[in-house]
Amino acid sequence: MAPWGNAEALGELLEAVGAETAAVILDPIAGQFGVVPPDPAFLAAVAEQTQRAGARLVLDETVTGFRLGRGGAAEAFGVSPDVAVFGGALGGGVSHVGAVSWRRELAITVGDELPPPPPPIALSAATATLSVLKNDAVHQRLEERGAQLQAGLEALAERAQRPLRCARVGSIFACCLAREPVVDSGSLARVDAAGWERLARALRDGGVLVPTRSPATLYLSHAHGVKDIEQVLAAMEAAVKRMQKEDEA
Repeated sequence: MAPWGNAEALGELLEAVGAETAAVILDPIAGQFGVVPPDPAFLAAVAEQTQRAGARLVLDETVTGFRLGRGGAAEAFGVSPDVAVFGGALGGGVSHVGAVSWRRELAITVGDELPPPPPPIALSAATATLSVLKNDAVHQRLEERGAQLQAGLEALAERAQRPLRCARVGSIFACCLAREPVVDSGSLARVDAAGWERLARALRDGGVLVPTRSPATLYLSHAHGVKDIEQVLAAMEAAVKRMQKEDEA
């Protein structure tokens, strides 16, 4: 394991392992910390160092795949992986299904140690999802709704003087109560996990379901419209006011 965002540490690790390195697996948004918008220079350095080590770059797109664009994080951040792993969004919320893709020139031969094929409903869901994503307006709409929600949350936190942070990449959010951005294990340890759990419960009373763990990773879908965003913001404002009253009591 190498610290996410630290290209120098990865380089030292690859030098130590040497020719024994088969592949470097990269989560482009550091999902273990919620969401960390990546530095393009870091991603480029990872790709360059992996190639120099004679290894393959595997991009973990189980979260980012199809949510950031038809080409996922690879397209959004200009990364060219040798192998990409997809899941989650491929099923369109209907069925669990995943996929692995690789460069044609690798001429990979699929072995026998594969799980059984997914059920027909999963394949139908994936086909329908990919069909919808042919429309460029889908991800444009997701970006617009994401920006609207982020702006609303940041304005609310400023008015309420609450340390609410919401990192976003496209339609993927990670929200928590913290006074500094969550970018590593140190900043992750300083988030107010108990406070977020209280907030999540209050939000549920307002009809908005979010994870109780923090940072909570949230996803917008193409089905969400302006009224849905307004409902979330109204519920968040009511939840924050409720917490303030409880703290003052």
